[in-house]
Amino acid sequence: MKIALFEKFFSSFARKVSCLIASGALASIAAGADAPLRDWQNPRLTGVNNQPPHATMIICPDAKTARRISLAANSERVKSSFYRPLNGDWKYHYAANHAGRVTDFWKPDFDDSKWGTIPVPANVEMHGYGVPIYVNIKYPWTWHGVNPNPPFVPEDVAKYFPSEYRDPDGMFATTRIWLSSIAYNTNLVKPEDAPKSFADLLDPKWAGKMVKGHPAYSGTIMTATFQMVRELGWEYFEKLSKQRVMQVQSSTDPPKKLSLGERAVMADGNEYGVVLLKEAGQPVEPVYPTEGTPTISGPTGIFAAAPHPNAAKLFQAWLHSRETQQFFIDFTAQYSVHPQVQSKPGRRRISDIKLMKEDAAGVEQMTEEIKTRYAKLFRV
Repeated sequence: MKIALFEKFFSSFARKVSCLIASGALASIAAGADAPLRDWQNPRLTGVNNQPPHATMIICPDAKTARRISLAANSERVKSSFYRPLNGDWKYHYAANHAGRVTDFWKPDFDDSKWGTIPVPANVEMHGYGVPIYVNIKYPWTWHGVNPNPPFVPEDVAKYFPSEYRDPDGMFATTRIWLSSIAYNTNLVKPEDAPKSFADLLDPKWAGKMVKGHPAYSGTIMTATFQMVRELGWEYFEKLSKQRVMQVQSSTDPPKKLSLGERAVMADGNEYGVVLLKEAGQPVEPVYPTEGTPTISGPTGIFAAAPHPNAAKLFQAWLHSRETQQFFIDFTAQYSVHPQVQSKPGRRRISDIKLMKEDAAGVEQMTEEIKTRYAKLFRV
């Protein structure tokens, strides 16, 4: 897993969309200046439908009742016909964020039969809702003396992103997904002869005809190698290393070597590069191996000490919106986890591809072992 690390291929993309990012962000700011704020975004809003504040008193229906009440104590309040105790069992619904709130709970005919019940008075966190936070000295979400800056979860992420693609504490969300696949040059290999699996790459007929990236230079290839070692074992790489594979560095290099005809088959590399080359008329075709295709995700988040946190939040909200995610995958041939984003016609949907499971912690743990064993096997 890599956090907002874009490979060389995206240098042109960054140049082309930098103006769009700027104009999009500025347009959002301009639109936001005129648009009414939501309740939870309005710092001037302190309550909705609140009664006017007043000093502590006992409200009575008439002067006679008021004279009969001698002291403003709890034992005296019950003497007023307006007294209503709030203690007791209350129906309760917990929402983790504003997107999950119930907006019409106040209606007389609202059905709260599926809600839970809590005693009042009580602390809801002590009854299984939310996360208890015990504050003694330090305020939550403060680092190195900066102002409190809690994690920001864009509205689209909260509403639509699957839980496995967003941090439960709101630290980051998956902005993009790409794959490391097999591919072949259609001028050099017939479709019926093309490899269909990683196991097919071990056929002697592909010796000296393959190209692949190096896990010590590319995070994509490191992640893919980890997944393949986990699924296929080091025995697979021991056999593959005997196939006289052309070794390149970046995961963006194998698709280029393939399109130039320097090698007939790509053993690993960015699938999106192959797709874009194919759409540009180059003689390449991606293959999604039967064992599963290695998966790489790119999350983004906001630094705790970001100098302009509000601008960063605005950008995060824009970046994960349906419109931006659709534009991004159309342009890059990568994938989005936003369920409202659709694959460009002619491209494979990620839901139709068998994927290998990503494990960022596992990659971190095995990085040095992979570098050492891979270099020894491939002698590079």
